[in-house]
Amino acid sequence: MKKAIPIGRDMKPVILFLASGSLLYLVTSIPALHRHVVIPFTEFGAWMWCKSLNFLGEDVVQNGTIVTDPVTNFSLKILDGCNGLFASIILIAAMLAHRAGIRAKLLGVGAGLVVIFLANQVRLVALFWIGRGLPDFLEPAHVFVGPALMILVALTLWLSWAEWIDKGKKGSLCHEKM
Repeated sequence: MKKAIPIGRDMKPVILFLASGSLLYLVTSIPALHRHVVIPFTEFGAWMWCKSLNFLGEDVVQNGTIVTDPVTNFSLKILDGCNGLFASIILIAAMLAHRAGIRAKLLGVGAGLVVIFLANQVRLVALFWIGRGLPDFLEPAHVFVGPALMILVALTLWLSWAEWIDKGKKGSLCHEKM
């Protein structure tokens, strides 16, 4: 007879990570929230992407979530999977699941979301340049490399934050009760 695997204190972070990640993903799928939060966030990301490309010497224009080079007529559109939200959900869920105080979690989530947003901007600029200059490489860069790098950024941020938390001393910002 097989023994049941006890789900105790050691499994709590795993369960919390899976539950909070799933809940965050579902919440962002609620039509009203998606329409009033996710889409404006994605449009803001497209605006920043356009401004970044303009700053780098590109003459591009933005319309909603689409950035276009009017000279070559090359365009890319940010869709839900391209806005950095999935990597952000992974980061938030991992930080919520870690044993740390609320202030440390808020600090980690706040700083981490900014880094993920900026990393996604770099990814979008690179994809635009790849798509315009090396169109045969756009799909692999977009479908395989880009998402993997964004998840790697989220995991690296979480591991760095968790190491900082675990090195903290009892009674510090890092070790309040959950």
